Amino acid sequence: MVEEQAIALLLIGSDTWMEDQHQPILERVASFQETGKTVAAICGATLRGF
Repeated sequence: MVEEQAIALLLIGSDTWMEDQHQPILERVASFQETGKTVAAICGATLRGF
């Protein structure tokens, strides 16, 4: 994904979002939020509290 070309990020449902393996995408989430882009989460992804 080229972040500069994206207007939104959607995090799919999963029961693994609290695991360390997702740290790289969570850093991308922070970047999207800092630039005012939309971040949407469904099901288990909402547990991170975005």
